[in-house]
Amino acid sequence: MKLTKRALLEIIKKSLIVEYPEYFGKKFIEFKNRFSEGEPALSVARDILSQIGAGSTRVVFSFSDNPTVVLKVINTEVPMGQNSEDIHGFTRRHKIQSNQWEADLTMQQMYPDIFPRTFEVARDYSWILSERVTPLNGFQDLLNAINLGDEVFAGGRIGNIQFQAVIELAIEALKPGENEAKKMISEIMLMEAFDSDPTLQMDPGRERKPGMNLFKTRIIKVLSNSHIRKMLRAMGELDIPPREFSAKNLGVSEISGKLMLLDASLWKPHVKLR
Repeated sequence: MKLTKRALLEIIKKSLIVEYPEYFGKKFIEFKNRFSEGEPALSVARDILSQIGAGSTRVVFSFSDNPTVVLKVINTEVPMGQNSEDIHGFTRRHKIQSNQWEADLTMQQMYPDIFPRTFEVARDYSWILSERVTPLNGFQDLLNAINLGDEVFAGGRIGNIQFQAVIELAIEALKPGENEAKKMISEIMLMEAFDSDPTLQMDPGRERKPGMNLFKTRIIKVLSNSHIRKMLRAMGELDIPPREFSAKNLGVSEISGKLMLLDASLWKPHVKLR
């Protein structure tokens, strides 16, 4: 019988847990036992753990006896609206699927150091135990991490739109085949080549649009980082919305020291990746 890498990792993980039942800490053991006895995951987590974050679909908790992992529990406390959806438009199934995607071992193998590693998962995916990632400290921290630290964006909503446009076009530029994003980047790179080499001749009357050239240059800066390219390519391939590339959804792994997406923000039906 052929032993797959996934099966081997599962065997190793189960062996560790059997041999060292407190491998992830006593608090996690207490959480698992109470959950197994029928207590709601969110109630137990609130009782014995420390909440460090909350979103539309999940609540995140830290452990006092293990600073390297966090528990992500589906958020069942959001007020419900119509058609079994909460006020944000998410059903319980959406929230479960968010955990399913993040816990997908194949996805973690396909996109290493992009998503936090998952160590344990509830049978119903109502919670997952995953690698702790230190969140970024705001927008400037994000700009520094993606080679835009020297750029100045407008404040408020306008600046957010400017930044999201850069990320959206960068994601498009990494997709296979020809597209407008690739053409835009090729054009600005060609112009800069002519500007930096006086031996090259180009129509002196060509129209230069400073605003547009700045926009394209920012995209090139972002794409100059190989790890950021991997992140944005993964977002494009998995259909993760560009808006999720934000300071509140990015952090630095305490294991690898690399930038990671805290939440894959995938609520569509889970399918096995290949």
